[in-house]
Amino acid sequence: MIESAEYTNSTRRPIQSPVNAIAQIWNTQIIVIRYTNKYFEPHLD
Repeated sequence: MIESAEYTNSTRRPIQSPVNAIAQIWNTQIIVIRYTNKYFEPHLD
């Protein structure tokens, strides 16, 4: 069980690394958009 789990993790890492990077970029962009909306458009609230 442990060996198979480590094998799948090692094989999945090179595939998931760019996906995780894109997900992190999207998360940071969404956070930036939310903060810019809060600070630059307070009159909408």
